[in-house]
Amino acid sequence: MHFLIRIKEEDALRPSRTTEDATKLISVQRQLAHLLNAYAKTINNRYDRIGRLFQHRFGRKEVTSEAYFTRLIYYIHFNPQHHGLIEDFSDWPYSSYHSILSKSKTALQREDVLELFGGRDCYKAFHEENAADFTWSCYI
Repeated sequence: MHFLIRIKEEDALRPSRTTEDATKLISVQRQLAHLLNAYAKTINNRYDRIGRLFQHRFGRKEVTSEAYFTRLIYYIHFNPQHHGLIEDFSDWPYSSYHSILSKSKTALQREDVLELFGGRDCYKAFHEENAADFTWSCYI
């Protein structure tokens, strides 16, 4: 499972309720831990299971350029095909690939993602062109 999360600027991470809270930063790591714990509990309840859902702690990598960010978006979309779970990455039903291309309502920052690629057509072309010759050594 892969998540690609863009963190807001530091000022946007400050709660604005009171003057006292304004000096505190929201812990992104803590919020992500809460999200993953809630997800694991939901899956355990839904499938009547107990125990850990994830085998390992999640890893983090800092993304320092927009080029790396766009490659990671592609890496996440192509990953199921790379691991032989499906023949064509665009058929994977759990991907955000189609949500980005769609015009349906989404919580994803669709326009921001499309802008990184130069628009909807370029986003789609980038994915299609890279499917054959993507270099995995940079991302594993």
